Amino acid sequence: MKKAVSALLVSSLLFSGCAMIPTGDVTQGVHFMKKDMSGATKNQVLAEVEKYAKSIPKNIVLMGRNGEKLEVPLKDLGIGMNVNDTVEAIRQYGYEPNFLEMVQHRLASFSSTYVVEPKIDVKENTFQAFFKNYMAEHASTGAHGTLSVVEGKVIYTPPTGVEVIDEAAMRKAILEAIKSQKNTPVTIVFKKAGEETEQMRQMKAMDTVLSTAPTPFKP
Repeated sequence: MKKAVSALLVSSLLFSGCAMIPTGDVTQGVHFMKKDMSGATKNQVLAEVEKYAKSIPKNIVLMGRNGEKLEVPLKDLGIGMNVNDTVEAIRQYGYEPNFLEMVQHRLASFSSTYVVEPKIDVKENTFQAFFKNYMAEHASTGAHGTLSVVEGKVIYTPPTGVEVIDEAAMRKAILEAIKSQKNTPVTIVFKKAGEETEQMRQMKAMDTVLSTAPTPFKP
């Protein structure tokens, strides 16, 4: 019985794109977006990823509340595709150091495709600075926020009730627009300062669960 299982496992690995000794080629069934990369070499993967990176528009159009359009270079938002990380994500699937995980991934990608999306880097300081400058130019007068120092960093807290840009929603929308390659305008999303976001609600719920979890008593 054990021999039969071992034989099935080895044959599955062979058919899924590699033998027990890694060849370095991409695992069978791995796709980069819509492109089948099965059996591709490192140079072939790099060429495909670089081709995709060049196809990404260098600018993105942001739509303001009053319908104004602002064409912004992605670099001004601190956004850019990470070619090396994308290449490694494609090549490493099915080459995990954990044997069981490697087998599971190879069988999974062999039976149904595994899609790797482009890895997009966002420089948070640049991203936040852009929208802070945008708000400074478009903000209404009358309300003032407060400045505080936390761990050596100056933090600006906008006044409660004043509208600010929802940076989390903007990050998600911009990244989705980049990956779709449709070059459609992204509407700037606003929220009330101090307004609880969905992410904050989830974190609070998690904190509640963790705080009520039993802990071992150590006398």
